[in-house]
Amino acid sequence: MMKVNEKPLFESYRKLSNKRSQKLKTKQWELSKRKKLIIENQRNKG
Repeated sequence: MMKVNEKPLFESYRKLSNKRSQKLKTKQWELSKRKKLIIENQRNKG
């Protein structure tokens, strides 16, 4: 009986952590994009 109960909990936890890591990835991606833009702007000014 326990195993039947454990799986959905684990699945939902995995989905939650996936969402979290997805958010982190998008944040890092946006930050790197911004950095690239800043570097490009500095190059253009220089």
